[in-house]
Amino acid sequence: MESTVERVVTQLIAEDEELSQLCDINVTQACGSKSSQENNLHKVSLEMVDAVCTTLSHDCISASARPFFKTVSRQRVLEKVNFLDDCLVGRVKFVNASRELAWRNYYSAYMKNLQSLTQMTQSPSAAAWLCLRLFNRLLEINYPPSSKTDEKMQQSA
Repeated sequence: MESTVERVVTQLIAEDEELSQLCDINVTQACGSKSSQENNLHKVSLEMVDAVCTTLSHDCISASARPFFKTVSRQRVLEKVNFLDDCLVGRVKFVNASRELAWRNYYSAYMKNLQSLTQMTQSPSAAAWLCLRLFNRLLEINYPPSSKTDEKMQQSA
């Protein structure tokens, strides 16, 4: 009986340590470290910026912002949104945990860069759409949902 209790306690301690490691990643560690996992992450590219700006020039929520997305220098946009790369975190065991950590970093970084982005776009809503669309693309590329996760979600629904 004691060995069963000891095994359960040991397993719980191991799970608790793994969970605390996931929770201990803070914004500076996630944004500042360059581990081998993070080197494999896709960053914002000129092609990605061009695709998002082209899309927004056709279906941006504000008609007054559409001309900006048609004429803006893609290189200039890339320079302004490079902070999005720093929001990405190395992949951890659970894809959703990586996504949540990246979103947490995004909110903080977006607020720090909002003034600069608004000056470039001349519209807070255009800046928001631009960053959201780019960051969503980064998340889709870097943290694709696994088929196992999709199956579990469908079974629980």
